[in-house]
Amino acid sequence: MKEFFKSTTKQYDIEKLTWEWMYLKPILYDYVWHVSKGDHGRQTMLQYSENCDNISTDGCGSFKGTQRFESDYNILNTFYKDTIFETIINDLNAVRSRFMVISKHRTYSIHQDKSPRYHLALETNPHAYFIFPSVDDSTTANLYHVPVDGRVYWVDTRMPHTFINAGPVRTHMVMVDNG
Repeated sequence: MKEFFKSTTKQYDIEKLTWEWMYLKPILYDYVWHVSKGDHGRQTMLQYSENCDNISTDGCGSFKGTQRFESDYNILNTFYKDTIFETIINDLNAVRSRFMVISKHRTYSIHQDKSPRYHLALETNPHAYFIFPSVDDSTTANLYHVPVDGRVYWVDTRMPHTFINAGPVRTHMVMVDNG
């Protein structure tokens, strides 16, 4: 059976994580965000590429049909210097790190990414799920929830998947596994 979703050994102090997120959140409200067309999700970059024009948004959205490479987004935005988020990125050797917000009552289309992702939930609700459609002859889909527990979860987003948020706003720190 293919493993789509697993908890990593990386877990961070939930109080520190929550405190830093709640401190940054109102500041980020006025920050530059990329807004997705179909689902109205928002993204802002924690890391950028030396070739980008806007360090907050150039690495956001789909890379499909572009000449961009996720591994190029490896420079920490100085706004996040000395935060727990810098520590997490360094611990995981992650690239293309973003804060991704999906509005209430939204879903993504079924898609595949070029590489696995790390997810760390900052805000969620019990009705926010990854869905991996059936990959064999069964009719059972695989459903996963990322709790706000300070733990980093590895998700094999190379497999067809979607994300559904049937409750209030969900925010994750999403990083590319540079493995």
